[in-house]
Formats: sequence, structure tokens, C-alpha cells
Amino acid sequence: MATSQTVTYKADPDEIWRAVVKLVTRAGYAIAQTNQAAKQIVYQASGGGWAWAQNVQVSITSVDDDETMVTVLAEAAGQATFTEGGQQRKLIVFVLDELDKMFERAVHQHQPVNAPGTSGCAGMMLLLSGAGITGLVVATQLVTG
Repeated sequence: MATSQTVTYKADPDEIWRAVVKLVTRAGYAIAQTNQAAKQIVYQASGGGWAWAQNVQVSITSVDDDETMVTVLAEAAGQATFTEGGQQRKLIVFVLDELDKMFERAVHQHQPVNAPGTSGCAGMMLLLSGAGITGLVVATQLVTG
């Protein structure tokens, strides 16, 4: 399972890139990969007591004149578990909160899109299970009359 969030700032992409690199290195995270041309950095952070280590990817994209979109993606470095979502959100919030201290957010923010997660899957399984039970009851009533 992966979690991501995107925020748009009123700033030059190069300024945000430099700020993100400083933020990650000062925090002491192990940097796995950087691509200055694409303005993308990948680093590894602890998953906490109930999750594997997490890979965090920060991508910076120019949207308009002095407007930059920052996307932070956190995903398990190993096998995904149901308990890592909270830690992933904390890792994302850490980056965005620090950027919020340095840069003003753009007026029009992109609306977050939530990909189906474990709760959606569990809900669908319950719905399908319930439908299967209902179908079984109806079929039994038809047979037994």
C-alpha cells in the first residue's frame, strides 16, 4: 500500500528542490536516489514499530510561472502491511509541514484523490460476502419451497 499527497506552492521549482534536499539531509534520512534534472529525490525512513521501512519519494514539477507542484509518495520498502498507513501519512506531513514554513501555498490546490485502500477492499469483501449470503438464502428458500 502506498500513500501520497500533492500540494502546489507559489515558488520557483529550483527553490523548492533546494529546500527539499536540505530538509531530507538535515533530518538524517538515507538518500537512495536523486535526480536533479527531474527534481526527484527518494529516501528511506523508519516505518515505526508496526511497519516496514518506508521509501519516500518527493517529486517537484513546475505548473505555471512561479507555481510548483510537490508530490510526496510513501510506500513500504518491504512487504506492505495494513498498519503502515499512519506512518506513511506522518512522513508525508513532515515534508509538507516543513515546506509550508518556507513557502506560501497556491490559492487553487489540486483536490486529493484517494486510491482504493484496505478499507475499500474490506468493505467490498463484506458487501460481496453479504450478497453471497443473501443469494444463498434466496436459493435455499427456492429449493426448499
